Amino acid sequence: MCSHLSRLVLIGLAALGLLLSACSGAAPPTASTVQTWYIDPVRFQRGAHAGLQCADCHTAISLGEMSAGHPNPDRVTQDAVATFDYTACRRCHPQEYDAYMHGVHAEVASGVRANQTDNPAPTCGHCHSPHYNPPNRTRAELIASQVATCGQCHGKATETYLQNYHGKAAANLGDTSSAACTDCHGAHTVVSLKSADKALEVCQTCHPDASVNMTGFLIHAQETVPAPAAPHAGESMLLFVTKVLLTILVVGVLGFFYAHTFIWFIRSAHNRMCGS
Repeated sequence: MCSHLSRLVLIGLAALGLLLSACSGAAPPTASTVQTWYIDPVRFQRGAHAGLQCADCHTAISLGEMSAGHPNPDRVTQDAVATFDYTACRRCHPQEYDAYMHGVHAEVASGVRANQTDNPAPTCGHCHSPHYNPPNRTRAELIASQVATCGQCHGKATETYLQNYHGKAAANLGDTSSAACTDCHGAHTVVSLKSADKALEVCQTCHPDASVNMTGFLIHAQETVPAPAAPHAGESMLLFVTKVLLTILVVGVLGFFYAHTFIWFIRSAHNRMCGS
C-alpha cells in the first residue's frame, strides 16, 4: 500500500514540475501608462532633472507670468506626453535627440514607416519619465526599466525575450552581462534587425566569433501558428508543431502511468479483500 502511494506521489510531483516549467515564462512587466498633469514635487526633487526649472523644458510658459495663459484649459484634456515639444530635450541631449531622429521610432512618428501597433509613435516622454526618472541607475535597474517600457508597445517581443536565455539571465537572474533590449536594438537609433548583416554586426559585439549562421537563431521565437507572410513563419510553425507533439507525448506518458498505477492499486486492494 505504501509503495503504491509513494509511486502516486512521485508521479504527481513529476507532473507538477512539468506543469510549472511549462508555465514559467514570465509575463512581461508593464509600466503604468496613466498620465496626469499633477507633478509630485518630492519625487521630482529625487529625479535626474531636479536642478531644472519648469520653464527650462516648458519654454512656452514663464513662472510668475500669468499673461502666458498657463494652464491652458483647452490642453488639460490632451495627452501631455504626446503633445509636448521634445525639441526642448535637444538643448541638453543633442546626441541622443539626433540619434533618435535616425531610428525606427522617428520614422513611425513622421509617417515614413507604418505603425504596426495600436500605440502612438514613441517620443522621449514615452520611454523616459522626465519628472521622476532617478539619476545614476545601475545596469540591473536599467534592464528592468527597459523590459517594462518596451513591453508597453512590444508585448509579444518582450514575452519571447523573457523566455529566451538573454531575458532569463538579464531580467530574472540579474546577470548584467546578458543582452537587454537596447543592446541589440539600440537605445535611441532603434533598428529592427531584419537584415542578417545588421543583426550579425550586433551579435558580434558580444560574440566576436559569430558567423552569419548565428543570425538564424530566433531570439523572439513564437510557438504559434503564424501568418503566411510573417517573418520566420516556417520556423514558428515548426516550433508550434514540436510543442504540440511534445505536449501530447508528456500527457500520454503521464496518463499511461497514472492509469497503470490506479489499476495496480485496485488490483492490490482486491487481492487484500479476497485474502490472497
